[in-house]
Amino acid sequence: MLVVSTKLNKSPINGIGLFATNVIKQNTVVARVHPKFDRIFSEKEVEEMDDLQKEFIKIYAVKQRNWYIVSLDNERFMNHSENNNISSINGKLIANRDIFPEEEIICNYNEICEIGIDFEINKE
Repeated sequence: MLVVSTKLNKSPINGIGLFATNVIKQNTVVARVHPKFDRIFSEKEVEEMDDLQKEFIKIYAVKQRNWYIVSLDNERFMNHSENNNISSINGKLIANRDIFPEEEIICNYNEICEIGIDFEINKE
């Protein structure tokens, strides 16, 4: 779940991207797993899905260990770049530098997917 103000817009990286609407200071939490805004599927649940559902998971889910996490908010439109401005730290996405209004919020998929970390679920 995103915890900062964002909007969607055309991305120079790929299709639709996620953009900051306000300054996001370095070390600010940008997103975290939240059970009311993120759907968590086991590998078994994904295996039992039909082909269209599996395709959606393939495009929008983050895989951590044996779990697939799909955000219900616009977090799923975050694009990949190795020149990312957010990083995964203790299961949260954190700004690794100041991010400015109208700047695309980008992560390194290799850092947040299949990395074998435990994600933290915020129960607030």
